[in-house]
Amino acid sequence: MALPVFAMSCFRLPKDLCAKLTSIMTEFWWGGDAEKKKIAWVAWKKLCKPKELGGKGFKDIAWFNQALPSYAWRSIMHSRELLSQRLLKRIGNGKDTHVWYDNWILMPIPRPPRYRTDEVDLTLKVSDLIDERHGTWDVQRVRHLFVGEDANQILEMRPQLNRHDTMLLHLLQIVENPLAAPSLPPIEKRLWPNLWKVKTMPKIRHFLWRALAGALAVAERLRSRGIPVETTCKLCHAQPETICHVLFHCPVAKEVWRLSEFPMPAADFSTNSVFLNFHHLLETCKRSRLEERTRLVFPWILWNIWKSRNKFVFQQVNLEFEAWNAANVGDKEDIDENVGESALACWRKPCPSFIKCNVGSSWTDANRNCGVAWLTRNHLGVSLIHSRRSYSMVASQLEADLSTLRHKNVVFESSSYLAGEAVLNPDNFPMFHGLIDVIREKLSRLQLWSIAYVHSGANQCAEAIARSVTRDQRYASYVGKDGPSWLLPMIHADAVRADNGY
Repeated sequence: MALPVFAMSCFRLPKDLCAKLTSIMTEFWWGGDAEKKKIAWVAWKKLCKPKELGGKGFKDIAWFNQALPSYAWRSIMHSRELLSQRLLKRIGNGKDTHVWYDNWILMPIPRPPRYRTDEVDLTLKVSDLIDERHGTWDVQRVRHLFVGEDANQILEMRPQLNRHDTMLLHLLQIVENPLAAPSLPPIEKRLWPNLWKVKTMPKIRHFLWRALAGALAVAERLRSRGIPVETTCKLCHAQPETICHVLFHCPVAKEVWRLSEFPMPAADFSTNSVFLNFHHLLETCKRSRLEERTRLVFPWILWNIWKSRNKFVFQQVNLEFEAWNAANVGDKEDIDENVGESALACWRKPCPSFIKCNVGSSWTDANRNCGVAWLTRNHLGVSLIHSRRSYSMVASQLEADLSTLRHKNVVFESSSYLAGEAVLNPDNFPMFHGLIDVIREKLSRLQLWSIAYVHSGANQCAEAIARSVTRDQRYASYVGKDGPSWLLPMIHADAVRADNGY
């Protein structure tokens, strides 16, 4: 959807105008107009979340307006209160930061740490909490002075004795998004990113998102929005019409799934959880032993079950067999066209004068451990050198991703988009400033370098090495020639696919 970007880069729009623009965009997205409004099935705030968190990646007008850079905006302090709330002390050696009244704890709003007792030394500085001999925190003193949550966050910071403390503006919207992912339930956290990787037509991917987000106009959802409709399924007249029932448990749907070649769950589909059912579908389509056509067919099955339901409800056309036939055969040209997207998930060779360094990471929240790995290959696809290392006290997956980025001309590839963003725009990620500074200092020694986000399928070798740390508890760190022996078949397969142009 188009946005008034130029005007927003020059002026700060009034709040009521932002609200009106948001209302217009909402009506456009859900198909409403001035005379007839349609149901907004999903809150606009959720639609503004990234796709991997269950949203559609739309822009929040107010935040986007405030974020657009312009000389006028940088020259005029249009919001003193907001600026003072967002100023954060970035800890270097800690000598310029007072512990109790400088904002150096990164929370939704930067603030000083909370004390455990009322007896505090107001002259205490952060440098007094750092062991200068080792450049680390005095753990015992930190835990004695601060409440547990703040003490843990302080211990996760990395002091840099060779740098002074600096002030920076904490951009709440940018920093919160990468850290919001762990708050999702485990199944949902994995489902949303995988949903957008399904190899099918864009309109069907959007349909799958609507089904998973609860944005399909079944009777149960209409009733929940205050519309007095009969909730009994129009096809079977036996059960309430929910999204789960229509797509998986209505007799028509069950017959379609039975006739398909797609593997069914051992205990059948869940009767009340669309997430569990989609989890089975998405995990099953990853199985390499299944034929590709079988793995690609489930979006078409769901799409045509929904189409047949709509034709029966609105046109009284019974398409039981046609629904199955269309789902099983589909539009072969569309399926084959989308198979070509798999090329994006394959490793590609670098230019002859470069080497490519794929980096991967694996992180576990339970014990705050992470495994990182890197693998270098030349323009022939031959592995040159690789390394694996484990780290402890790693606060998040993003910190694990950044730990992987340590020749003259190098192309770095990572399947973490945020890791690349953090390296290129470090001020947007103040929590990791110490680690990012180390990475950028190392990169400055290279003659030419670039960092790119790639599909996990194009980074599978590095990620496999990294997973061996957290999965198999291989905590020994090393640097080795070529690639690990157990991974050589996968490395060779990458080179062959790159030669064939996949």
